[in-house]
Amino acid sequence: MNWDLTILSDPSLLPQLAKTAREGGGFRKISTVSTLEELMTFDAADWSSTLLVSFCTGVIVPASILDALQGRAINIHPASKDFPGRDPHHFACYNGTEEFGATAHLMTPRVDAGTILREKLCPVGPDVTPGELRQLGEKCGQDLYQYVVTEWPKTGNLEPAANLEWAGRKSTRRDFVELCRIHPLMDEREVEKRIRATRSEGYTNLRMDVGGRTFALSEVDEHAGQASEAWVDFTEDAYRGMIRAALSRGYEFSSYRDRSKGPHVLWRHDIDYSLHRSLRLSQIETEEGVKATYFVGLRLPFYNTLEKESVNILKEIVSGGHDIGLHFDAGFYDIEWTAADLNARVSVEKQIVEDNVGVELKAVSFHDPTAGNMMAFDAPEIGGLVNAYGAPLKENYEYCSDSNGHWRHKRILDVIESGEGRNLQILTHPGWWLPEAMPPRQRIERAVMGRARAVMAQYDAHLEKSGRQNIAD
Repeated sequence: MNWDLTILSDPSLLPQLAKTAREGGGFRKISTVSTLEELMTFDAADWSSTLLVSFCTGVIVPASILDALQGRAINIHPASKDFPGRDPHHFACYNGTEEFGATAHLMTPRVDAGTILREKLCPVGPDVTPGELRQLGEKCGQDLYQYVVTEWPKTGNLEPAANLEWAGRKSTRRDFVELCRIHPLMDEREVEKRIRATRSEGYTNLRMDVGGRTFALSEVDEHAGQASEAWVDFTEDAYRGMIRAALSRGYEFSSYRDRSKGPHVLWRHDIDYSLHRSLRLSQIETEEGVKATYFVGLRLPFYNTLEKESVNILKEIVSGGHDIGLHFDAGFYDIEWTAADLNARVSVEKQIVEDNVGVELKAVSFHDPTAGNMMAFDAPEIGGLVNAYGAPLKENYEYCSDSNGHWRHKRILDVIESGEGRNLQILTHPGWWLPEAMPPRQRIERAVMGRARAVMAQYDAHLEKSGRQNIAD
């Protein structure tokens, strides 16, 4: 039987597709169309001896035409069988596929659901872009197209490939719109995956919802306009430099309970904002062979000391050779303090932390010590803990702090290098010391968003573990 061929594709691809078919010499007549309107101009008689091949197009062939073709409709899907549906190259990039190609299949009223005739795959590297995958899909698709238009005229039929079935969820336009959406609670890895997977030359695909509005996002130089030089003192590298400066000056890093007889430093951390930053600084200290005391709060808004992850972090800090103290927030109680009340409350909080965290507390520091009358309580010990603001320490130690993430008074490194204090009490807040330099408020935003992302990750993990649906919109 003599067969006609109708090619449905993008106008830019039709000339080459028609040329390939003509070179095969197996078709009586070759027609090209690019729109649904053009397809609808054919009547039922036109399809009686016609093979329709759809190549890399979004045009959906109506069921009436498929019925008239009686199984002689083949689609070349520019992706592997694992990525049916819209924008497969974007989803393949997002999922980190290791191979990609094209699929030739019989068309049915349901998109990318018909019997698979043949698939061609090629390996891809981990850094492949959506654009490169799209080009690879079209290239493999052209090979499959050549196979179809060469073999069909011989028998008027093509045998399905064995053991090839559609896999994966069929993607829709809505799915791609969701893939393009990022929000502040996504971790850096997820944001980077979406940026890479949705990148498309000439298009701004990324979106962010803020305050009930949706904004299109474009990438900019992340360091542009950032006054980072003003905050280089507050980086992990600068922190390590302070420790080394203290060691070079001959200071021994001591504990509150067992203070050295020679020149020493009580290196102390009030954990106001971030336990994760505390863990990182403790690791730096362990690497440098020194110890510090980490004062953990029971009633601060930025973390929960009694959470499992928090407990594990504190135990890891202790395992690095460091001490744990109590960071006591007197303002929580909203009372006029007496020595008896303070001893009683500190003792209770000490017991709560020790019982729930499983570590021994060594000292106590006051959160916001200048508020109220807290600085008046300078007994050597409070509630069974060494008082970091006790009279013996105030009288015999040079004190320096990084409060508020900038140098309100003396710069810690200058105090260390001056050698003026035989003994030092150095206070840092781990939330201020980051891998990169940034202004103080941005450092707090980083801690808050990191905490929020961790909570959302726990939510997602719980639903997945429970086998429940995670509805995002």
